[in-house]
Amino acid sequence: MEQVIGATIDGYKITERLGQGGMGAVFLGEKDGRPPVAIKLLLLQNRDEQISAVSRLIDEIKAARAIKHPNVVPIRSTGCDEQFGLFVIYDFISGGSLDHRLQKLGRLSEEEVLDVLVPSVLKGLQALHSQGVFHRDIKPANILYDGQGSYLIDDLGLAVFEGRK
Repeated sequence: MEQVIGATIDGYKITERLGQGGMGAVFLGEKDGRPPVAIKLLLLQNRDEQISAVSRLIDEIKAARAIKHPNVVPIRSTGCDEQFGLFVIYDFISGGSLDHRLQKLGRLSEEEVLDVLVPSVLKGLQALHSQGVFHRDIKPANILYDGQGSYLIDDLGLAVFEGRK
């Protein structure tokens, strides 16, 4: 994969890698005067893996677009870049993942778990399920903290739609 840091996608300059998963990576994108965004790119070299990953990313886009809820990370836009291929631009959630938060703090207070984390995640899952979307990969790395007292479900890459496997 060609150098990503410093490249521009959809007018956003890629400034750092935020994380990496099995089929791609998420980068921070910045554009003058606008809030930063998270940009997901596929980073696979093998053609068969690329075909499968594109199909999964398209399903992720469909799932995320079906949901408009404060506890699910929203998609801003999608597109296909000549250099990097299919991409998805999400709102950047500044507080990081629950996984990173737990590493930093050691643990959350019982109050935060019961009053904030659990209700946030359950409301997000309820919103997904009401649209026939099943996440299938809830874990601390896929729950983001907004830095202002709320958690959002992220990464619908393994989600399935009701009636589809």
